[in-house]
Amino acid sequence: MNKRKICYVIVACVLLVMNTAVYANSEFTFSELPADEELLIPPISTDAEISNKKFISALGLSRSYIDHVNGETYIVGRGNTSYSLPVKISGDVVAGPDCIWTGEYYFTRSSVLDGYWYDAEKYAVPLCLYDKEWNLIKEYDLKNTYKQHPLKIGYADGVYYCLLKEEWNNGKSEREKIICSVDFENWQETDQSVPQTFAQATLWGEKISLSNDEFLPVVYEDNTKKDIYYTLGEWIINIDSEGDFYFSNDNVYFYKIKYPDELKAIDDVNDYTYSIKAAYEYGDCIVMDMSRKWGNSVDSIGTVRLMADKNELYSQLNELQTRPKIEYQKKILAFETAPVIEDDRTLVPMRFLFEQMGADVEWDQATRTATATMDGTTVAFSIDDTTAEVNGTAATMDVPARLINDKTMVPLRFLSENMGYTVTWDDATRTAVIE
Repeated sequence: MNKRKICYVIVACVLLVMNTAVYANSEFTFSELPADEELLIPPISTDAEISNKKFISALGLSRSYIDHVNGETYIVGRGNTSYSLPVKISGDVVAGPDCIWTGEYYFTRSSVLDGYWYDAEKYAVPLCLYDKEWNLIKEYDLKNTYKQHPLKIGYADGVYYCLLKEEWNNGKSEREKIICSVDFENWQETDQSVPQTFAQATLWGEKISLSNDEFLPVVYEDNTKKDIYYTLGEWIINIDSEGDFYFSNDNVYFYKIKYPDELKAIDDVNDYTYSIKAAYEYGDCIVMDMSRKWGNSVDSIGTVRLMADKNELYSQLNELQTRPKIEYQKKILAFETAPVIEDDRTLVPMRFLFEQMGADVEWDQATRTATATMDGTTVAFSIDDTTAEVNGTAATMDVPARLINDKTMVPLRFLSENMGYTVTWDDATRTAVIE
């Protein structure tokens, strides 16, 4: 299944090897159902079931459902949203990419016109700012300015961003564009992308911020192209060109689960494509319901339901949050096998780190020894041995090198400092910074 074959994705089962997340080899289970199959969770019948907050009533709740994801309450499956991003409504919190807390205000957009070709000059819903008590502070009326529907909003570095939908207004085509403003009154077009804020990170083009402060590029050891398609609760869901699914809380470390091989074969033979109905939690399962179509047809001919184990998923994703990030030369290094902490020491995959540093790495299978050479310095590590060699001289480490998922994992501080670097620890973002 290639990327054009599916319009939505979901998550991941994982394996643990020495407490290290690895890409799973398992697949989703699936079932084929009638086109009119209902979701397993009940729809919202009245606004009063969820909240009296002003933003909720502005969402447009047709075809919406209440879901309880990992112990929190969300609105999911909101009809024709261009990208389905659940709104968290547990307790006093209302949050989601359609409702962004800027530190001072809630910045909101309505999704009620997503998927429709309404005359935006008449029907476009304004962008709004609310304070913590949900008093309306400002609104920006798109009907009187750009006359286009807002598809996506974002906020970063004190600037508001909005993606406007391609529209036809009075026979005139309005191209898709991104606008921005620092005061919510004066807006202008920009070439920048719209920042996307999630539970633990803000993504902005090819860069990421783990602290809502500095945005840094990410360098992936596994350079498989992954596109964000959906979120479920606080997790980002991605898809690659093969149609396989990745799940992450920060878009740095991922869990992967394959699209079912059997279903892929069926899709390829019949030229099936899919659009998403909803992803949700039900019983002990994560469920994804997809509407099946032929090719570019808009008519549904069935529903495909994918299911994965919920408890295993949340257990592994919660564990993934504890993994340290590594920053080198103002870049975040996204290792295929995430670093681990052993006895308060961070172990990182040696080869990828040294490739970024420009070092040469050799592996001796007979002695299970990895050797790195850079700028006249040679450091050798033997697996499960606390004694390393630096330029032929023995040196003792606090923890030994490990072999995990066929990756040689070495103590970061020992490795870096013997190569002439210093390492500092940012506890707020759990990031080791190599300088």
